[in-house]
Amino acid sequence: MKRLVFVIIFSGLIFNVFSQNSQIPILNIKAYLNNTEIEGPVYKDIYGFNNLSSLVKLTSIFKLLEAEVNINDKIIEIRGEKTGNIKINYINQKNISIYGSLIDEEVNKNLTNNSIIIINNEYFIRISMVRYLIKGTLQEDKNSVILYTRDYERPDIPLTLNDCYTALNKQLDEQTKNDIKISSVNELYKYHFSLGMWIRNNWIRQTNSRITKVFFDNNIKNPDEMSQTIIIGYHYYLNGIEKTIAEIYNE
Repeated sequence: MKRLVFVIIFSGLIFNVFSQNSQIPILNIKAYLNNTEIEGPVYKDIYGFNNLSSLVKLTSIFKLLEAEVNINDKIIEIRGEKTGNIKINYINQKNISIYGSLIDEEVNKNLTNNSIIIINNEYFIRISMVRYLIKGTLQEDKNSVILYTRDYERPDIPLTLNDCYTALNKQLDEQTKNDIKISSVNELYKYHFSLGMWIRNNWIRQTNSRITKVFFDNNIKNPDEMSQTIIIGYHYYLNGIEKTIAEIYNE
């Protein structure tokens, strides 16, 4: 695959003071569990690169997951059919232990630290952490972030390479489509951390079925290579050239 250059794009944030010691960014987006909006504001995780790590109200999201939540002296216990048994020991924002029966182990400290914060005496949790604990999937766009449970059908994730192209036709503006069309294959690395990241976050890393399974069947297992293959294939598609995943990958 071609050399990749990384470009980080930051979205605009609205800042207000929500804690005793720092300014916590609040995002102008909505968060959902499947088709239901999660009650409360959505906060920016200052350690995350995108909205998939946004923070939502802990009691609100687990209520939608039909789980029982008990909080006693910074010990949070959660029980439910969709969540399994979860125990959170919150010492402080940088000292958190989380156990989840669905993953049958303590969650790695690199994931747990800063994954929960207290704002106005309420616990907020990274939606990506909840996704990990319940083995769900995530989707984001400009205006929302959505957590899907394991039993929720994801028709938004393409099944085939041509499905990817059809979805990109709807997703992208005409200027971007034209740029992909006229760019050389070697120049398409410029989309790795913009369009490529969106593809990886919304299509590739969410499930091992649908389009990801097609790549697995072609012995392609690296998400970066998957997204780059889709973008290069879309370039050929826009130019009226049909190529298989194997043909694109083996160029």
